[in-house]
Amino acid sequence: MILRSLKFLSSPESPQEVGEQSPYFDAAATIPGVRRALEREQRRGAQHLRWKLDQVVPADASGQRVDSPWAWKLPLIKHIKSRGGMRFTRPVTLIAGDNGSGKSTFLESLALNLGFSVSGGRFGNPYAPKATGTEAALSSYLRCELDEPILRGYYLRSETHQQMLAIDSVAEEVAGRNHLDPTMDLSSRSHGESIFDVLGEHVDGKGLYMLDEPEAGLSAVRQMALLAEIEQAAARGGQFIIATHSPILLGARQAQILEIGEDNVGYPTWEETEAVRATKEFFTNPRAALDLVFGDSLHPDLPGASAAARYQDAEETDRPHNKHS
Repeated sequence: MILRSLKFLSSPESPQEVGEQSPYFDAAATIPGVRRALEREQRRGAQHLRWKLDQVVPADASGQRVDSPWAWKLPLIKHIKSRGGMRFTRPVTLIAGDNGSGKSTFLESLALNLGFSVSGGRFGNPYAPKATGTEAALSSYLRCELDEPILRGYYLRSETHQQMLAIDSVAEEVAGRNHLDPTMDLSSRSHGESIFDVLGEHVDGKGLYMLDEPEAGLSAVRQMALLAEIEQAAARGGQFIIATHSPILLGARQAQILEIGEDNVGYPTWEETEAVRATKEFFTNPRAALDLVFGDSLHPDLPGASAAARYQDAEETDRPHNKHS
């Protein structure tokens, strides 16, 4: 494990506290000498550390770090805070739940605290912006416990994926490709293809990978292929934290599933998750499932349609239509 645990603090840490206690700076050691340089900065004082914190936690116009009261009301954030934190016990952590439950906000705050760009991309990319000023300030209230520094990582955000493709296409990034053809133009690829391209390039064994709804733009077959890539990387020491609605990705082995409900947060098995149960119900009786949504006026060729409904549809098809001259 790279990330062992995290917890939310009652107040944001000062720059000096961050420098002395937070593993964020330890995790920033992506090149030789960075850790020693950060230790020297601590001895010199908090000025440079304050600048680094500003890159992660934006301040408002008055210079105060925004508390983001709305974010504390999100079900997932409330759950983690009420339990005194969250421990990561398996290589893959899957977070499921409805829209607005706090999955993306949590991943964003965690990514910022650990030193990823708020826009996503590979860990340590100097061309990616650290913060935009629009994100919640929860990252300054997080304290993460790492077993070892983050030397490789990737943060996938579907909504900023195109922006990250542009950054991945700068000459220095192209020259450093390990798997992708340097001549490949990622902007010419479809959304789903490019997601698979960048994950294939950056998800490579031991590292910390945070994926926010990676199934967006991927076919069912591609989702199964991604699931295989995740399992292979996890077997080589990779750690994944994934927010997803996909019943396919929720089937990852070696995974702990955390599901956010309306009134509670639980740790179900794959079969017990809402996404899997809803999908099974649909395929078992699609007509009944769609009747629940649209009413009774469904196409009679759907499984479960009555003989009367099929006959009525045939009559409607054969009936001549009036033509107005």
